[in-house]
Amino acid sequence: MVFLFFIFSIVTAFLFATPYSLHKPLQKGLFLFCIIVSLACFYFRNSDFKTKRTFFFPSSLLLAINRLKILFSQIIFVRFVLILSLLIYIISFGLHFDEISQNFSSRFLFQDSDYIGMDEVIREILRGNGFHSAYYSESGKESYLLHHFAPGLVFYLPFISLFPDRWGYAIGCYAYAVIGLLGWGFLLYKESEKRGNPSRQTIFWILWIALFNQLYIYRLGTSYHFEILVLPFSALFFYFYLSVQDKNKTKLIYHWSGLFFSLALFLSVKEDIGVYIGLFGAVSWLYEWFSKKRTPFYKNIRFNSLPFSILILSLLYFLFAFWIYPHWILGNSTVSWSDELSREYAGYYKKVEGADKAVRIFLEIAVSGGLGILSVIPEGIVWGLIYLTHAISSRPWHHEIYSYYSYTLLPFVLFSGLVWLRKKKEIPYWGFFLIVGLIFYKNSLDGNYPLHFQKENIRNEVELLEKEAGRTVRTELAESKKSIQNDGVVYSQYNLSFYVSKDIPVRPIRLFESDCFQERNRIDLNSKQDHHHSCYVIMAPNFADPVFHPKEEFLKIRDGLREKKAALIYQGHMIEVWKLFL
Repeated sequence: MVFLFFIFSIVTAFLFATPYSLHKPLQKGLFLFCIIVSLACFYFRNSDFKTKRTFFFPSSLLLAINRLKILFSQIIFVRFVLILSLLIYIISFGLHFDEISQNFSSRFLFQDSDYIGMDEVIREILRGNGFHSAYYSESGKESYLLHHFAPGLVFYLPFISLFPDRWGYAIGCYAYAVIGLLGWGFLLYKESEKRGNPSRQTIFWILWIALFNQLYIYRLGTSYHFEILVLPFSALFFYFYLSVQDKNKTKLIYHWSGLFFSLALFLSVKEDIGVYIGLFGAVSWLYEWFSKKRTPFYKNIRFNSLPFSILILSLLYFLFAFWIYPHWILGNSTVSWSDELSREYAGYYKKVEGADKAVRIFLEIAVSGGLGILSVIPEGIVWGLIYLTHAISSRPWHHEIYSYYSYTLLPFVLFSGLVWLRKKKEIPYWGFFLIVGLIFYKNSLDGNYPLHFQKENIRNEVELLEKEAGRTVRTELAESKKSIQNDGVVYSQYNLSFYVSKDIPVRPIRLFESDCFQERNRIDLNSKQDHHHSCYVIMAPNFADPVFHPKEEFLKIRDGLREKKAALIYQGHMIEVWKLFL
């Protein structure tokens, strides 16, 4: 059985390396296989299984199978299988992630929103400008922490500084996804080992297979969003949380110190994490009240309990991030989180509403976590309540938990699996195959799991011209770098910023006039000052989305540059670079 469990755990890793045409048939084929085996196991569930098995198979074959079972059940072999499945997934996902990243960059999809915006915030920290953000405020001069309170961005600094061009942020996202998977994989194995040999634990294998075929982890990891930090930080937090609960007195100080440190890391990812951890603490604390049936609940109230401490700390963090920091420390009275959360989107965005859709997504989440997470209390209540915030949301991606929005749920879904594993009762094999089959079936319903990029087939002259234009732009962007010196700021068209040197600050092109023209006028009034700052503008008016960024938008900027007597320092067929010396 261990060998079969291993095969199931590397299915997604196998999909990363196979043609898209095989993805759905393979997963649905596995679903049918699991259902058939589940029915067979259900039929042979009675005590006379050995008699029926001998009837179908010769004794020599059964003897060989029994010997293999003894070998495969050895703890050393189980560890080898687990490590091997980890390595296969990490390598396969790494190659797949590289393919996605290269494809996105070649198609100019690493744009100002959100990749370049986040990349520049982290680079501003390196430049000593704090969390300054030009992409997430109207003025372009405010702190990113007013948009999202995410001090955890500092953990991307090593990747941003070490890797070439603007690839550091993408590599950081991959690294934290892998570290998170290693962390949660370690937690699963650690908990299973407490109960004996993992080879005979069906719940452990369900959770292991679910972890490495987890649709929502994949969505989060390939979204290129810093929220992927919740995966490793939550694994660390729940490791210490369970350690404190186990009350190992010899390491009590170490575990409590680790708990508060990991809680700080977990909270640092984003401001709303405090809400979800606070909800976890509140539900767990209330559950303590009512868990002892022999005494009235009001006699069980304890203000020195672990869940209550987590609740208070999370609430304090929430108040600091949402109110104290923006209003008292920065003195900004214009921030309104409620306005941002209730913001309406344009009608052309996909919207999904309705109770039936919400119930289906809820069941999909339960299946992705192993289905047994529905049975644990209070942990199951926590992620269920968090899902309600998605179910009632009118924001399209938030409602469907698409892209990076799964960061709100994943830590608590995975932790619910750990709690399920801690229960002593195992489930029969027919239940194991049924749940695993549902995991594969659920994944087969998503056409973007995993992401695929078909070879570009030129069908008409328009597509041929678009492809040639992309090649020309990439070539000219490489050439134009020589004309841009490290003495100023580059204001770039939304889809060209990725190709600007990482050593030069880059800003959205919409800020050029307010930043550079006004600055030049100010300098003219005070000409005694010595200024060596230059403004560069890089754009390709004929290489922009005609709906969201019409050509006229950039032609207007060009007219303004000519009016201010800016110098055209590079002119290609598509790319043009202007310089305004201040």
